[in-house]
Amino acid sequence: MAKNNQLLVNGAKNGMEQFKTEVASALGLQQYDSLDKGELTSRQNGYVGGNMTKKMVYFAEQAINTQGAEVVANSPAVELPERIRKQNEQASTGALPGHIASGEQFATLH
Repeated sequence: MAKNNQLLVNGAKNGMEQFKTEVASALGLQQYDSLDKGELTSRQNGYVGGNMTKKMVYFAEQAINTQGAEVVANSPAVELPERIRKQNEQASTGALPGHIASGEQFATLH
């Protein structure tokens, strides 16, 4: 996994690595766990991550469908990264991004 990805469930690292390897294998990338990812194209690596995301969304939709919305309501809250949290605060208070607040002018299209 990328260094900046943080797992939300303690102890899930091995399972996620196995999941990634299984998805890559299904896409025709054998022994993905031992490959140098830098030797693969961005598209190949993107297919693996994209398909992992699709499958995780599918699993979540199945859980919601079978267990109801309570499964979402009872899950722990996820903290936003500091950068995103600050952007949300600025947007909710009407604060403008720095380049606009500083008076920088932009041409308008008519």
